[in-house]
Amino acid sequence: MRTRLMRIFVAAVALALPGFGQTVGEITGLVTDASGGVVVGATVTVTNPQTNFRRMATTNEAGNYSFPALQPGVYNVRVEASGFRTEVRTSVELQVQQAARIDFQLNVGSVAETVEVTGGAPLLNSENASLGTVIDGQRIVDLPLNGRNFLALVSESPNVSAGFNTNGGTSTGAASTRLGGDRANQSFSVSGSRREYNNYSIDGVTNTEPNYNAYLFLPSIDAIQEFKVQTGIYSAEFGRGIGQVNVSTKSGTNEYHGTVFEFLRNSALDARPFGFTKVVPQKSPFKQNQFGFTVGGPLSIPKVYNGSNRLFFMSNYEGFRARGKIMVIGLDEPIPEAAVAHHRYGRVEAHRNGSPVNVAGADAHQHRMRVADRVGGRVGVVGHLPVRRRVVLVTIRRHQLVAEARVDGQAGAHLPGVGDEISLVRGALLRDILAGRFP
Repeated sequence: MRTRLMRIFVAAVALALPGFGQTVGEITGLVTDASGGVVVGATVTVTNPQTNFRRMATTNEAGNYSFPALQPGVYNVRVEASGFRTEVRTSVELQVQQAARIDFQLNVGSVAETVEVTGGAPLLNSENASLGTVIDGQRIVDLPLNGRNFLALVSESPNVSAGFNTNGGTSTGAASTRLGGDRANQSFSVSGSRREYNNYSIDGVTNTEPNYNAYLFLPSIDAIQEFKVQTGIYSAEFGRGIGQVNVSTKSGTNEYHGTVFEFLRNSALDARPFGFTKVVPQKSPFKQNQFGFTVGGPLSIPKVYNGSNRLFFMSNYEGFRARGKIMVIGLDEPIPEAAVAHHRYGRVEAHRNGSPVNVAGADAHQHRMRVADRVGGRVGVVGHLPVRRRVVLVTIRRHQLVAEARVDGQAGAHLPGVGDEISLVRGALLRDILAGRFP
């Protein structure tokens, strides 16, 4: 029984591990000496100080090193070689789909001597020809976003046009009536393409609605580490659209972190609306709450398993509640059989079954009075038919929630009673499970 439960747990962890291929970055570079000659066999170590993740490599005969498939984050890079001082580059920020080139020039000295340089990757991308803009988590959280929708920041990227909604405020024709909600109100164009030619992904997993190319799942902005809008010349792993919106969610660290939030809108804080009729209406009742939490850290079970430096989690929940009434200016039915009213007590031209009929004097006034008795407001004309405006309060209710979770593991993160290690390559882990390699 215990073995079966452990297999179920490992399978759940494996399925929770996203396909990181489209969000990972790379740190690469060249190691030389003071004269410019390449240093062969130097030991290069990359470390993530938040999770103590560590990976080692040695420079090849050309003096090059490479660390592919690194999660976005901040890293320290250390280079050691016999006969040279140790060089350390700290606080190297690696972004989504970034190939950061960090070159080192070693000086003669003892390995015990260390030269530490603090700084990030160069701004110029010399490793590939891809074009894109990264919107980091600080801007996502700090900039005002109506509705807390991170896609409103896509327009911060160059070569992107946004905010050209059509069809009465919706964006994609049939999608506006069939998808509904926020998805039908997104419209942006990348590199001059149509607004439907975009592709969305979260942690390497496709997040595109197949019928209208809208997004499927909208993560909470508190769960997003950063996202990248790629506008062209990206690698072959991307497809299905000219514009790519690539989202990387936050992961857990060795310390527990969390946030709790509540965003409130209430009609008690609003001004009265403008009066389109003689009688200025009162404020429309409205209440909106967006609330939730985000928590992450090492995945540990007291007295059973300590996930520090090994296994991490991040979970998020966000709820949305909107209740109220909106004011709509409507039109009453036209005066029966009247086409044009010349003046208040004068003659009225009307038609009945296609034949002209004269309605004059008091009869015309009675038509108007019957309409005025049903609803107040001013007389208007639509299609040559006299009508009266009216104010209608329409009740609105909208509830939705977003929940997500992420689990990250490092090679060597052994679970109790499990004879294999958690790997970020979930395909290999699932293959091991199906093969029955776990006792």
